[in-house]
Amino acid sequence: MALAGFEGRGLAITVPLSDRAARALAGFRGESLYLYVPRPSDEAVRALATFRGDSLSLAGLQEPPAELTRLLPEFACEKLSLHPWEWNLGRNAPVTPADARLATAYAARLGKPCMLPGITGFETPDALAIAEILAASPASFAIPNLRRVSSKTLTVLIERGNIELPPLEFLELIPEPDGRLGDDFVIPDDFSLYLHAPTITDPGMAPAGGESFYVLSPVPHLGNAAIDWERVAEGYGDQILASLEPHLPGVRETSSTSSKPVPIRPIHRMRGR
Repeated sequence: MALAGFEGRGLAITVPLSDRAARALAGFRGESLYLYVPRPSDEAVRALATFRGDSLSLAGLQEPPAELTRLLPEFACEKLSLHPWEWNLGRNAPVTPADARLATAYAARLGKPCMLPGITGFETPDALAIAEILAASPASFAIPNLRRVSSKTLTVLIERGNIELPPLEFLELIPEPDGRLGDDFVIPDDFSLYLHAPTITDPGMAPAGGESFYVLSPVPHLGNAAIDWERVAEGYGDQILASLEPHLPGVRETSSTSSKPVPIRPIHRMRGR
C-alpha cells in the first residue's frame, strides 16, 4: 500500500481497511495512525499490534475479535485508543462477557478509570459473570448511567471498590436472572455509611458547644430480606457506632441524645420486585 511509505507525522484513514491494508499500514513510520476498523480480523489485529509509532487509534469498532483482547497488552505503540468503543458499549446491544474482558484489558492499558456511560443495566442471564470480570480487574471503571441491576450483581460491582456507580437512590433493584429476587441478603459487616453533620453549617441544630450527626446505612430490602429488624436493629446500631469510633473518638461516651436505629422504607427508586 503506497500510503505506508508516507513520511508525514500522522495518517488518518476513515474508510474500512482490508487485512492487506492493515498489514501495510503497520509499517507506517510516522508518529500517529488513526484507522477506521469496524470489524477487524485477527490477522489485521496481529499486524497492527506491531505498529511502533507514538499513538494508534482503532475507531469505529463494532465487532472486535478475541485476538484484540489477547494482544492488547502487547501492542508496540505508546498510546492505544479504542474510543468511542467503550462509550458505546451497551448502547446498541447487551454487553457480553467478551466485551467485559476487552474492557478490562483496555482499562489496564489506559492506566486511568475507563468510562462506560452506555451501560444502563445489567439485565442479561450472564450479568453476574460480566460484573465479576469487571470487578476482578486491577483497573478502574465508571458506570455513571447505571439504573437497573440485581442485588447479587450490585454486590459484586461494589465489593472491591474499583467500579464507580451512581448513588444508590438512583438504582432500581431488579430480579435475578432466574426471575426471583436474591435470597442471599445479609446484614453487611463492612457496611457503607452516609454521615451528615448539620451543625457544621447550622450550629443551632445542637445545644451550645455540641454537635449533631445523622447516619444513614443502606440495608437489605425490607420487603424481601428475611431479617427480623426488631431483634437485630440495636446490635446493628452498635456496629455502626463502633465503626465511627476511630473517626469520632468518644462518640458513645459524649453523646447526650441518641435514637434507636430503625430501618425506614426503601427510599425513592431504590426498590425491588
